[in-house]
Amino acid sequence: MKKIIKKSCRGLTFSFEGENTKFNIGNKYRYIIEPKSNKVYIVPSTSEKSLKISKKKVGNKIKSLIDLRAKLIVENFNNVELLEISIEKNTIIISALKEITTYNSKQNITSSKKSNKVIDLKKRLQKTKKISEIRVNKSLLNKISGDEVNFPLESILSTLDNELYTYSSEETESLSEGLNYTIKVLSVFSGIGMFDYPLFKDKTFEIVKAIEINKSACETYKKNIGEHIINENIRNFKIEEDNKYDLLYGGPPCKPFSNANRINSNRLDKHQDIDLLDEYIRILKSHKHFKAFVIENVPQVITSNKGKYLDNLKEKLEDFDISYIILKDNECGGYTTRKRAFIFGSKIGKVSLAYIKKLGKTVGDALKKVNEKWFNFNDITIPNRETKERMSYVPPGGNWIDIPKDKWLPSFKIGKTHSNTYKRLALDNTSITLANYRKCNLIHPTENRGISVAEALAISGFDNYKVLGSLADKQQSVSNGVPFYLGLTVKNIIKNLFLKHFKKLSINMWLLKPIYCINNNIVIH
Repeated sequence: MKKIIKKSCRGLTFSFEGENTKFNIGNKYRYIIEPKSNKVYIVPSTSEKSLKISKKKVGNKIKSLIDLRAKLIVENFNNVELLEISIEKNTIIISALKEITTYNSKQNITSSKKSNKVIDLKKRLQKTKKISEIRVNKSLLNKISGDEVNFPLESILSTLDNELYTYSSEETESLSEGLNYTIKVLSVFSGIGMFDYPLFKDKTFEIVKAIEINKSACETYKKNIGEHIINENIRNFKIEEDNKYDLLYGGPPCKPFSNANRINSNRLDKHQDIDLLDEYIRILKSHKHFKAFVIENVPQVITSNKGKYLDNLKEKLEDFDISYIILKDNECGGYTTRKRAFIFGSKIGKVSLAYIKKLGKTVGDALKKVNEKWFNFNDITIPNRETKERMSYVPPGGNWIDIPKDKWLPSFKIGKTHSNTYKRLALDNTSITLANYRKCNLIHPTENRGISVAEALAISGFDNYKVLGSLADKQQSVSNGVPFYLGLTVKNIIKNLFLKHFKKLSINMWLLKPIYCINNNIVIH
């Protein structure tokens, strides 16, 4: 449907039949000004701040009415007299009609006519790369990070007023295309970097600095991730004033909260590492630029002392929206049954804890990846003759109970032996949690020996990660680390938060500010 109207010195006003379009009476809309071609595009909207279609009585009919009195609209059509309105189901295009003069030499007649080539917005977006991005100005972004953010115009238009939703891990990749901004991370209690590794592999994140007290763990971190790790006691660490971090990331040691240390609350409160959670809070409160944080720990950190430590966190960090989730590795696509608690805090919106549950993988799936080229292939504790004999009695999935009683160790007879002791892994099943796998004599699925460091890494979801230090250090470091698929899920949850934040920020700016077209780019000022 097309109509031609006279330009008004007060703005842009016209009525039309809105039925069978998204511009019926009461519907909302936004507009885009493109000065270069003297066009205005009107698109549907559901935002509360959008303009609303009015109504006008024309004869016996009630029609939809667009009434724009903006100064920028007037200026856009300053030098024209007639406007052509092209009304489609999802778009209204207002174009300036220009006078074209022609001379007929045969008849010696000069004539003129009004003409304009109407360009369909959707087709233009599909065929051209010139109008391809919305650029948010530098001063706005300085409030966030100082970096530039680009979003594809097609993506903005297609999701302009849709409710922001939780993206899957696959969707976050497509959403981050064109996102030049990097989320700056301070990693604490970094260990050998297993929790940091999914962030390191994602270009959306930049781990600016990492802090770890164990020297050999720092060397492993450097080998796999980077030189930005510092060997320092977290109690002595202070953030430099010129650094601006977006995300605090890490897990205070879990020993104070583990089952072995929960005999009574007095013992828990007196544990030498119990203050490390407060150190995490100190660092978080000392830096005003943090937009979010993630704490990783054992599930008991949520429930210990009737939730005392979680309540303490909420009380001291009132300016953060705090939530938590307990994730299981084999429900995130991993190879183990390990459970970890993850506490999220945010100043930029509520963290969506939704994630896509995936089937776990088997021990056999993990071990078939390992070969002699792996860095830690030969790092293994060789069992003595008696230990090897005990192992021989245990079937896949079995444990110390399957060992003949005359071969039992004295500790077995006390009745307090953990079920993981002399546990043999099964090729066709998920692995148990790899906690102290050397000390409990975790058995290889088909051989009478323990598992190597390389095999422990594979079961933790890592491919040929290089672990340095003594054999005991290597084994304990992998046991302490967060399995890859748990870390990947957490990374996607926190990335989703930031992507929604930046997308919402850009869309709000687009909705609230006039849009101009300069050198064929639509630009927000």
